[in-house]
Amino acid sequence: MSKVRKRLGAWGEGIARGFLEKQGYRIECSNYRTKQGEIDLICWDNDQMVFVEIKTSRSMLLKTPQEGYSKRQRDRFRLMAENYLATNKLRNKPSGFRFDFVGVKIVQNNHTITHLQNIEIPPF
Repeated sequence: MSKVRKRLGAWGEGIARGFLEKQGYRIECSNYRTKQGEIDLICWDNDQMVFVEIKTSRSMLLKTPQEGYSKRQRDRFRLMAENYLATNKLRNKPSGFRFDFVGVKIVQNNHTITHLQNIEIPPF
């Protein structure tokens, strides 16, 4: 990944993090790494754990950042979340967990945020 793309991604993650914190989310972990990849944010929305995937786009080719989020990426995201739950012994937590997607799109120095809660991820 190029330095420009890494900086863009880090900037988008910062925007998304600030957005979620303003919505009342409590951030537990950023950039959780596993063999399968990385979970951008793990946070709490009230008593529910939320695994958040963040995509930043500046391309005019994509209508929305989520269009760049493939089935393969969703499958890996599920495996990474399962790893986090097992490692931290949270698999049977009664409050549950969900998957959210935050897209940050940049067009001419302005940005928009798309927040999709409880996105469909194949079951464990």
